[in-house]
Formats: sequence, C-alpha cells, structure tokens
Amino acid sequence: PVLLLHGNGQTPELMLRWAKSLQMADVAFICPEAPYTKVRESIADHTLRLSAAPDDIAAPSEMRAKVMEASADWYFAAFEEARRNLPLYDEKPIVMGFSQGGYYASMVATRHVDKVRSLVMLSASYYPEAQMEVHAEKLRRYEVDVLHTHGRNDPTVPFATAERIESMLASAQTRHVFVPYERRPHTHEDNLTRAFLLVLRGVPVAHAAWLDLVD
Repeated sequence: PVLLLHGNGQTPELMLRWAKSLQMADVAFICPEAPYTKVRESIADHTLRLSAAPDDIAAPSEMRAKVMEASADWYFAAFEEARRNLPLYDEKPIVMGFSQGGYYASMVATRHVDKVRSLVMLSASYYPEAQMEVHAEKLRRYEVDVLHTHGRNDPTVPFATAERIESMLASAQTRHVFVPYERRPHTHEDNLTRAFLLVLRGVPVAHAAWLDLVD
C-alpha cells in the first residue's frame, strides 16, 4: 500500500489521477484529504482548497507544533482506517508526498517509523516546528529508505528549502538519495512516477538507478 499526501491548497484528486495512470491493479493508494479547509481561498476560487498547516487555521504560535503533530496523526489514522476496512496486503506502506504533503510524509514516517517501509519527498516544503533535525535519526535507526527530489528553479518552494532538508537527512546519516532536477519548476507527475516505480520495486537507495530518476 501507498500513503500518498497532496500539497497545500490541493485535494486528493490530483494525486489520484497520477496513481490511476500507472494502471497498477495490485497497488492500493490511500490519499486522504488534508484536515483543514482554506476557507478564504475556497470561497474566492469556488472550489475546495485543503491544507494541513497551522497557518490555515490561524493557530497561535504556541499551538503550531501541536497542530502539525495532529495533522500527521490524522494522515496515519486515515491509513490505518483504510487498512481495517479494505483488502490491503499486510505490508508496511510507502509514504509519499508532494510539496506540503512531502514534509508531512516525513512527519508520518518519523512518528510511525516502525510501521513505514520507505519515504519519498517531492518538492517538499519545510516547517521548523516539526523539528526534522530531532526526528530524522529515527529513519536511520529503523533503516527507512528516503528519496528526496526538488527542482532547482522551483518558484513555490525555493531550492534552499531542499538544501536545508538534505543537510538534516545527511547529518542524521539516513539511507537517502537527493535528486535535484532542472525542468518543471513545481510539478510532481514525471518525477513522482520515476520515484514510485523504483521504490515499489524495492531498489535500495545505494543503487545507481536512483541517481538516474530525472532526465
């Protein structure tokens, strides 16, 4: 199974369209909605905009970390609910996310590290309240493979954010590969497809194929 997390202001439909395009009948994709509605944006755009971030519920500064932990628990609880009610293989999930979902994927993976197979972060944003520098070492301890990709020209989540995340993963000595790419500033589909196929096939992070993900 795959726990697949969408980005800020999105809904699961974008990620699920990609998942369906793979035509993998034996893989279950669990893509929960983010827990909070971006009310102003949803009204202005006449479409549902969702988020998992404390900014979008005007959380006071002292509550931001707790809101983020609650959001990560929300996502994993959705996966557990799916496991109880759907005919899923009894396997640890791959946790993948794009943009805001990329960072929350890392939170899910580190907070439930003994129950996760792999982590894939695509164009991930960063929230200091979640303290990745504290939790990343769990990925090393439990040998969770991590793939991290980001566009060098990303205008939405600056490449400096990816470098910061990469520094934390490296300092924690996680089993990870960082793959910067040049084209398509803040998109996910081509890179997500390449990443997912390798992770699904169980290719270890040390394998050279990981380094050829992006043309």
